[in-house]
Amino acid sequence: MLRIKNKSVYVDIINIIVFAYFLFLYVVRNNAENALFANTMRVLFALCFLLFVMKWSEIRLPHPVVLSGAFVLYAGLSLTWAYYRQTDAMFQIFLNFILSTLLLQCVRSRRHLEFIIKSMAICGTGVCVLILTNADLHSLNSRITVEGFNVNTLGILLIFSGLCCWYLYLTGKEKIWLALLFPYICFSLLTGSKKVLVMLGTVVLLYIIWMNKRTLKGFLTVLFLMIVVIAGIYAIFNIPFLYNVIGKRMGEFLQGLIRKERYNASDLMRENMIKRALELFLQHPVRGIGVANFERMNRYKVYSHCNYTEILCNYGLIGFILYYSRNAYYIFLYLRMEKERRKDELSRLAIAIMGIYLLIDFAMVSYYSLFHQTILGLIYYMLVYAAEKRKAGEKH
Repeated sequence: MLRIKNKSVYVDIINIIVFAYFLFLYVVRNNAENALFANTMRVLFALCFLLFVMKWSEIRLPHPVVLSGAFVLYAGLSLTWAYYRQTDAMFQIFLNFILSTLLLQCVRSRRHLEFIIKSMAICGTGVCVLILTNADLHSLNSRITVEGFNVNTLGILLIFSGLCCWYLYLTGKEKIWLALLFPYICFSLLTGSKKVLVMLGTVVLLYIIWMNKRTLKGFLTVLFLMIVVIAGIYAIFNIPFLYNVIGKRMGEFLQGLIRKERYNASDLMRENMIKRALELFLQHPVRGIGVANFERMNRYKVYSHCNYTEILCNYGLIGFILYYSRNAYYIFLYLRMEKERRKDELSRLAIAIMGIYLLIDFAMVSYYSLFHQTILGLIYYMLVYAAEKRKAGEKH
């Protein structure tokens, strides 16, 4: 039996496994052809985390984990009244919950959390390598494609990596993180994802608000960010290369919002699926139609591309309240920190991530994703350790 007396060795081994876990989330294809390998890796990671956490310390269940567990339990119960018994989807949701919960057990201090943030910042390079080696970068007359990957997902991963780089630069002033941030933003824009623009806009807006201090440095920082935003918008709509990649799609989307017309077949399909999800929700408003049943009860045979309508449709108001109660708890923690003036860059990173999810959940389904459930779980520890650091500073 494995016996390691020095606890620091456990920490080193777990750190290696944690880094491998995030690298797996970033660069391993998550499609039907690769499902067996991906699920096998998930089970192996779960066993590794369980083994070392049990040898290292007790299992902790903070409020967000309990709330997530209640939602997963309710999703399992919905199989009893579902029109179609989607056991494979339920297994995926359950496995994602177990694995993300076990990973969170490895976060025992702010140092462990910041190792995870650094891992995410570094793993973005893996996505850049995927794009460089698999995408056709010689004839960029439209958004890039990477075989076996959803380019929207790749763009989102790069934005999260870039956000981690920005946090690490602000806290450590190491220019290596700025050097990584620039290619992450460039490659994320090449994906042509409208979600990427929403995420970038959300982060920039939040940091403009946070940096709006009555000092010359604060004013210059806000002015610089505003100039960057304006220059970026101008470039997207006036440089032919950028317009072909993302400007045209963004323009069609904005015209659709203003004129209520759809020029893009993808936007029209998403709108129809959201309408269908709302119709099914109104037919079963309290408990929903059952786990993953929307995929079987719409003509496109896919999820609704909106996390809010997907959960309302499949799980009703009960499931919706259970799922988003975790976000409500995070908002409560942040507001309490705001009141007690106990926030720092880590809490700002947490609220920026949550703000991103509250917006992009209108255009994607995140509750199926292991990556997104892991990140949403990490928000709790970002808020907790930000508050603890402030308390320690007040004592001194």
